[in-house]
Amino acid sequence: MLNRRKFIAQTGIISAGYLHLLPGKSHNSPTGFISKRPPAGQRKFASKAIEDVIVRTVRQIKDPEIAWMFENCFPNTLDTTVNFRI
Repeated sequence: MLNRRKFIAQTGIISAGYLHLLPGKSHNSPTGFISKRPPAGQRKFASKAIEDVIVRTVRQIKDPEIAWMFENCFPNTLDTTVNFRI
């Protein structure tokens, strides 16, 4: 007979396996997630200092999903809305 404890354990294992197969994960990324940033050539602003801060901060964040969110959200305004002219 399947009790509550066995049900939770079995569905947890099945769910973890299923989530591992979902698209959107990348084993090449340090965070394990695919970047949603625009390609470098389509960004409206680029700064080596900002990129260095992103890399340094992502290394310090222990949760891969939070690191991925920071990696995408922190530079979003610069990437998509700032029009920089000299």
